[in-house]
Amino acid sequence: MADTATATDTLATSPIKERQNSLENALAHRPDQKELEERNILHTGAEISERQQELAKAMAHRPEKDDLVQRNILPHNANVAPALIAHQRELEKNMLERDLKEKLSHRPEPQEVIQKGILKPDEDPTNPRE
Repeated sequence: MADTATATDTLATSPIKERQNSLENALAHRPDQKELEERNILHTGAEISERQQELAKAMAHRPEKDDLVQRNILPHNANVAPALIAHQRELEKNMLERDLKEKLSHRPEPQEVIQKGILKPDEDPTNPRE
């Protein structure tokens, strides 16, 4: 008989029983529908219908995709998956950087540009003006 009492005590304090008691307690203190409407948590059918109409009106005045691309709001490659756009931009940036470094490596020295008459001797970029 002591085993039965221990088993009953164990069941009474089991996690499942505690959750049931907690749920019953929460449901007992649950606010009614009118209180939820007053606190703007629950909306009536008329409010929902009104919001749907406002949304439909806003969507009707929404700019076209081509207009957003022209105004630089959407990228030109909007057909690419958003997860790939960042990688694509990074790749383009790296390619531009590589091309610029390549062109700068073939750039003539300032003395060579002065000798060709493109720059005047007082425009030598290696000699800072005082």
